[in-house]
Amino acid sequence: MRKGLILPIILIVVVLGIVAIGSYVYFKMLPRNSTEQKPIKAENSKWETFVNNTSGYSVEYPKDWVVNKQGRKVFIHSEKSLVEEDWEAEDLSWEPALEISAEWSLKTLNEIHAESKTALEFSDEQYITLDGEQAIVFSAKTEDIVNTWGVLTKHNNFAYAMSLMSSREQDKEILDHAIASFKFLSTARVSSTPDMLKTKIDKYKGTDIYRLTKHLRSFYRENNKFPYTLIEAIQDTKYQKLLTDPNNKAYQYQQLDNGEDFQLQTTLANGTTYVLYSDSLAFGSAKDAYRENDLGAISTELKGYYMVHKKYPGNFDELVSMGYMKDMPKDPETDKPYWYMPLDNNQNYELSATLENGIEYYIRGDQEWP
Repeated sequence: MRKGLILPIILIVVVLGIVAIGSYVYFKMLPRNSTEQKPIKAENSKWETFVNNTSGYSVEYPKDWVVNKQGRKVFIHSEKSLVEEDWEAEDLSWEPALEISAEWSLKTLNEIHAESKTALEFSDEQYITLDGEQAIVFSAKTEDIVNTWGVLTKHNNFAYAMSLMSSREQDKEILDHAIASFKFLSTARVSSTPDMLKTKIDKYKGTDIYRLTKHLRSFYRENNKFPYTLIEAIQDTKYQKLLTDPNNKAYQYQQLDNGEDFQLQTTLANGTTYVLYSDSLAFGSAKDAYRENDLGAISTELKGYYMVHKKYPGNFDELVSMGYMKDMPKDPETDKPYWYMPLDNNQNYELSATLENGIEYYIRGDQEWP
């Protein structure tokens, strides 16, 4: 080999060696798992977090879904499943839809579970732990092609239910992810319980607030929001005595969340505050409707008796013996007569029943019913 070629060849070998070593070091320094992390990031990017401070929870849902919040009830669904602009739960097609509700309840988880089973035929039930609370997961079929998967739990006197409806089995993964991501928050608006109502005056206040809540809910059904002021919900002047307590002090009311919720409160005899929110009291019990109708019917006959005799009867037997009522109604659960007491030398009276939510529901002769 000619001597003139030796030096260039050596230089080329050296350069190629440096390039090879540099390439080796460069690729060695790259993150070994960088290609494995991409799908994880892509997976996480599919989920959004919904926070409900009113009911005190957060949950993850598919990022391209729509959230519709109505007080403590929330529907989260794909845009495809929205059939009408003015939607209700039944307006959703069988595209997957997630429903979450939180309702005030003094019942145990097992009692709530038993009641839920009367509406749906559960299967595959099992107990799990949901953010530290015992919960029951289940599956059901509401129609031949529609699957329902759900979970029930109890936290701070609220019953939480989360369910997913879909015609596709694989969509159950959405609920599984929602359950895994579900967290209770300390922001929940927790109401006072009826056991705080100790004195007779406090129990009157409990009845007033219960009745005010019913008027407020009626306003919501007609206007899709709660009123800005309490008097907006009590337009009929004969019910406006409800606006003040037995001591003639106004009940305190505040609209919350742009009309999606409200706060109603009063001060009890011991100085503590009794507060309720829109879904604080359980309503809609068939037995409670029966009780309220019974008290209303008795109240009507008591007033008829008063118009003739200028006083209220001393007891229920007088109503029956004088033909005002054929038989006295009784509580649908205990089968005992309702409580009745004439007052002020028979110029007034009290009539009461204990409701499912623990409220002692009073009617007085000097108040309009309901």
